[in-house]
Amino acid sequence: MAKNNDYLVKAKEYLAAMKTMYNLEQLADGVRPDKYKYICQKYGIDENEAMNMYSVLQKMKKEYYMVNYKDSASLERILAVAEEAYVVYKHDRVDFYVELHSPETRYKYILVSFLKPGEKLVQQEFNITDPKTFPAVTDMMNSGFEIAGMSRQADEIESTKYDGADDNRRIYIPIYDGDVLLCYLENPDSIFSHHKECGLYLCHNGVYHRLVYTPGKGYVRHHEPDEDEDFELDISEESFSQYVLTLSKKFRKLGNIHSGIGFLMEEDNKEKEK
Repeated sequence: MAKNNDYLVKAKEYLAAMKTMYNLEQLADGVRPDKYKYICQKYGIDENEAMNMYSVLQKMKKEYYMVNYKDSASLERILAVAEEAYVVYKHDRVDFYVELHSPETRYKYILVSFLKPGEKLVQQEFNITDPKTFPAVTDMMNSGFEIAGMSRQADEIESTKYDGADDNRRIYIPIYDGDVLLCYLENPDSIFSHHKECGLYLCHNGVYHRLVYTPGKGYVRHHEPDEDEDFELDISEESFSQYVLTLSKKFRKLGNIHSGIGFLMEEDNKEKEK
């Protein structure tokens, strides 16, 4: 019976080892090269060595026997970097890395809102095809900011119709899901001007909605943007530029609802909501 007990102990050890190898495989699969390289940079490890370490990490998933001939200290270092790369960028609301590498879309920009205790909301645009994006967002999070919201680009409008700053001088201005646009007459006195399509528009879930204003409340009803039920413009079927932004009109961005709707409320209504 004693011998059977020994076998049982050994079997449990094997099962524990199998679970460990499974966890190792999950770890290696969950760490991409740019994440791993960025952590290495923190510790003064150059790019070539970082990629060599990453290569060994990927081999460890299957070639577990290398533990018999590789230096233990080196393997521990490789795993320690991988563990930090895997967990340090997880956020309670957004796994930014997953969002950044979600399936390809037509557009390449995202809008990220950052919040830090005692400071105003900060919004930044990022190009998801730029390798500098992930480190830039990581630096913000490491400096005490949290991601308060994130929106993918849903549309684009010619910059000639845009009333706002664009340091990149892009031909088209990205429009993000949740953006609220003010459409107004550039020259009200022109004979070609008409007020019909002026007002506020919300870009949400692939559709432009016209917002309804209520005196004393603003553009909000029941704690949500108040949408005109008689107006919807499907982005995939109709152009906002051609349908709403005629030659006599321009637009500016007022805010993004994924970071809050306070900017759509009248000041008196804001106090009631507190």
